[in-house]
Amino acid sequence: MYDQGQQPSDGWGTPRSRSGQPPAGQAPQYGSDQQYGQAPLFGQQPQQPQHPYMPYRPPQPPKKGKKGRIVLFSILGLFLLIVIVGIAGGNKSSGSAAASTSTTVAAAPSTAGAKATVQATTQAPATTQAPAKKVVLTVEGNGIKSTKSFTISSGDYSVAYTYDCASFGTSGNFIADVQQSGNDLFDDPVANAMGDKGQDTTYLHDGPGTFYLSVNSECSWTVKVTDGDNG
Repeated sequence: MYDQGQQPSDGWGTPRSRSGQPPAGQAPQYGSDQQYGQAPLFGQQPQQPQHPYMPYRPPQPPKKGKKGRIVLFSILGLFLLIVIVGIAGGNKSSGSAAASTSTTVAAAPSTAGAKATVQATTQAPATTQAPAKKVVLTVEGNGIKSTKSFTISSGDYSVAYTYDCASFGTSGNFIADVQQSGNDLFDDPVANAMGDKGQDTTYLHDGPGTFYLSVNSECSWTVKVTDGDNG
């Protein structure tokens, strides 16, 4: 409480009116901190003058808008989605590669077994079958005679013969040779025997080809030629 006749003071001994204005007849004090505040420094907010009857409230920083937050959250969500998709794709590729590797390893023994089988088959010695024996000529005669032609398909054949000179009255000869038509130089002896009678088999190796027998004897005789007979 103060006397009604006393002027209120601003705290520094200077009387002032209730309205905050200087008393009548006194010039206002420009530059006073209480009236206009100090001039702000560079980069600082200006200080608002403090009313003597109201508390001072410092200036509040501007609030960020909701749009900025929405954009920021959208960017973060898109980035997380890209990362998740990339990880899922990498796991799928790794699984496919592992499956392919497993299939290849499992198939390897079969391939190796097949190669081993082929190699064993290749290295196995070839078995040669003996040609089937086939009688290609059977003939009987007496005296001098040439037989009909016969064909030898293999390299070996045999000529079996018999002779008997009983009808001649004494011992005789039996001579036989293999001849080839159109080749006068070809002459392969079969027999040159002498006696009352006899028999034998001669093995020849000048086939294949077409041949005939030339027989010279006073006796009765028989001849059989077998193709593929090598003894």
